[in-house]
Amino acid sequence: MRLSFHHIRLGGILAVLYNNKEEKIMSKKNDIPTFPIAGWKIGPLPGYDALALKFQFLSSPMQSINEAQETQFFIINPQMARTLIADLTKHIDTLEKSAIQSPQGDTH
Repeated sequence: MRLSFHHIRLGGILAVLYNNKEEKIMSKKNDIPTFPIAGWKIGPLPGYDALALKFQFLSSPMQSINEAQETQFFIINPQMARTLIADLTKHIDTLEKSAIQSPQGDTH
């Protein structure tokens, strides 16, 4: 599995796209660096009404998934987790219904 690595302009337009063939650079004003998620660990936090969540992510377009860095554990209560699920579902539906496509080319 290969993940894309790019920067996002605040308006949702791709600002920087890295691949093996080219580097497209637009104005860096309002760019938001992004770090592709390579995986996660999640589970109940014993003794608490909460889940612990940790992400693995890529910080460089040259990194492989095996070299992913990890965040600290984040804690989220069940209601916040349900809200997160609903938000993710809503935005996935929006992406699937829109004409917005991921850029083509090699991904990391």
